[in-house]
Amino acid sequence: MIIKALDCTLRDGGYVNLWNFGAENISKIVNNLTESRVEFIELGFLKPCQYDINKTLFNSVDDFDKFIPQSRSGKTLYLGMITFGQYDLSLIPERKNTNVDGFRIIFKKPQWKEALEYCKKVKEKGYKIFINPMHTYNYSDRELLDLVDGINEVMPYGMSIVDTMGIMKSQQLLHIFSLIDSNLNSKIGICFHSHNNLQLSFSNAQALLASNTKRELIIDASVRGMGRGAGNLCTELLLQYLNDNFDKKYNLIPILKIIDEQIDKIYATNPWGYNVPYYLAASMKCHPNYASFLTDKASISVESMSEILALIPENKKSNYDEKLIQELYLRYQENEINDTHALENLKNNISNREVLIIAPGKSINLYKEKILSYIKEKKPYVISINFRPEAFDVDNVFISNARRFSEQTSLENVLVTSNIKAENVITFNYGSYLNNSEMADNSCLMLLKILIKAGIKTVVFAGMDGFSNGNDNYFNASMINNAKLGEFDKRNEVMHTMLQSLAKSINMTFLTPSLYEKEHEVQSFSVGY
Repeated sequence: MIIKALDCTLRDGGYVNLWNFGAENISKIVNNLTESRVEFIELGFLKPCQYDINKTLFNSVDDFDKFIPQSRSGKTLYLGMITFGQYDLSLIPERKNTNVDGFRIIFKKPQWKEALEYCKKVKEKGYKIFINPMHTYNYSDRELLDLVDGINEVMPYGMSIVDTMGIMKSQQLLHIFSLIDSNLNSKIGICFHSHNNLQLSFSNAQALLASNTKRELIIDASVRGMGRGAGNLCTELLLQYLNDNFDKKYNLIPILKIIDEQIDKIYATNPWGYNVPYYLAASMKCHPNYASFLTDKASISVESMSEILALIPENKKSNYDEKLIQELYLRYQENEINDTHALENLKNNISNREVLIIAPGKSINLYKEKILSYIKEKKPYVISINFRPEAFDVDNVFISNARRFSEQTSLENVLVTSNIKAENVITFNYGSYLNNSEMADNSCLMLLKILIKAGIKTVVFAGMDGFSNGNDNYFNASMINNAKLGEFDKRNEVMHTMLQSLAKSINMTFLTPSLYEKEHEVQSFSVGY
């Protein structure tokens, strides 16, 4: 058995940081991986895009050459990945005109016949080809044998077993491997690409390495396991294991340098790794992005998450459908009630007083005295969002987030939406106050719609700073919003648009700096509402 390692940090790891490693870091990572003597380095995706030298998304094959070492004294090969159907075959030059050694081509099950034709034509241009059928475990034995027959006709460098959702156990993996190993041409290598949702990537790799195959076996990994969700098998663990058990001669120091100099900095702000939501998605055979969507909502318990995942139809579990999970989430939250009395009660309580809304941004600490002075002078009706502030007396705490509700030690003067099952609180109909945006059930926007419906014409905000990353941007660490990189700007844009729309029905002013007030939109504050 010939054993080789393939590092996919710059490609699969790129889901964590939107492939924005920085040009200098990309070069350092490639050079260090080359020094480690890993046999294959996957540099990134080849896809139609606006090329940015700081990202590992490449618009042309020539773009890869910028990061491939000019000296090719070692045995390392440099690869790109193509998603079948996304890149025009005619744009791929002959291999002799580039330093790229080959491509890994991924495709979904219904596409396999057309994908193999594409693979064949890319191979004819002189490249080494790796055929990667996504969700390999979804093929029946008969379907897998048909696929193998087709791959034998193409004669690629390798075929991959792809554990797309990180759900495979060793028994299933070894069955699939045995079936492929017995029928695939012996000159074609078998690769294994896994995700670590069930913490089985390393043990599954070890199980394959214990097989008695005579062919080439290639194991995928990424430095520090960098990858979306639970991440992947760690390159450093794999290489050390191969050194210890198969007399390989990988150099681990360059890999550790990558961790120390590049990857740890990314992990500090955008962590990945095993957690309960990704375990839950894998155990229910659902795409990890469903878990990501529900986790980013930061509004439901693990038990509720499980119940929502159970609603996903079988034919939708493997392929992520954001519209579907949004619909299931909102449907799950709905609990239709008549809130006429609640609206009347709130309107009467507010009477003719000004309304001050306190959100949990850092500015409520920075401008504490200003807020206290305002409350003392104006005597407004004070409503806080999803938390009960210690520094300020409030008339009501408004909560539309079930997780935040579970953290309350007192239900005194609490207003909730009907997705929260609770007694002795004033409840508003959840479905009536959703908005048509990607933040359909944002607590602040829901409260504003309730106040508008109650006839309130003016509100003043404190602590409504705006979304941004960083633990020090919240008045209290317990309110931290763990959205993915790139989500904060998107959320601020949605929030700004929705506030502008609601401003037609209610006047809004800001007591503390906010990204949503014109004169403060260049400042960077944060809030975890």
